[in-house]
Amino acid sequence: MSAPPTDLQAAFITALRGDAGPLPPGPRSLPRDEVAETHRRRIIAGMAQALTTKGLAHTTIADVVREAQVSRRTFYELYDGKISCLLATYDACWEQTMGFVEAAVAPDGRTWQERVNAGLRAYLQLMGAMPGLARVFILEMPSSGPEAQSHIRGVHREFAALLTRLADEHRDALPEGVTLDPLVAIGVVGGVNELVVHALAAGENPDTPLRERTAMRLLLGAMQPYDTLR
Repeated sequence: MSAPPTDLQAAFITALRGDAGPLPPGPRSLPRDEVAETHRRRIIAGMAQALTTKGLAHTTIADVVREAQVSRRTFYELYDGKISCLLATYDACWEQTMGFVEAAVAPDGRTWQERVNAGLRAYLQLMGAMPGLARVFILEMPSSGPEAQSHIRGVHREFAALLTRLADEHRDALPEGVTLDPLVAIGVVGGVNELVVHALAAGENPDTPLRERTAMRLLLGAMQPYDTLR
């Protein structure tokens, strides 16, 4: 049974669609690329909505075009099937997620730890608000093949780059010897991902103070000077 929609989940899917309302029937005066972009955004939002309520295995192209209010012909003009649409939806959703996290860590006089903690909290909040999509992208999608796994690794690299960028921005304020190597940042992102994996697999909400504190401990532990680990 799917979880009831949350305000944040509804806002997230609405943002995917943007202002791309259904196009009126009949001849159109809009440029061809603008029409295609409108359809693309509606299909991505439709896929996200279908995945939210039905999961990956049970979502069909018929579900997507119904949610998107486009024809199957329009769908196949843009995507060659369910997986290509899934990957496009994944990329669009994670671009939006990164924007959500970036807004949470915006420089505003807070310390490095306060900014990073706000980013981790925002990420967990979003995962908790959209359990259906989170389950698809974090639990189900890794088994969808090498291309899907490549997209997932790309997202992990983006999150790791954000963490290292934040550490670099506060380098002068960090204790001597404390740094965040890019490879270590990848490990931290993997650890935070596993926290969400375990929560979703157990049917639990990943957005809890305990998981937020644990994610922060993973990061702080990973940033200890190497000589303290010998």
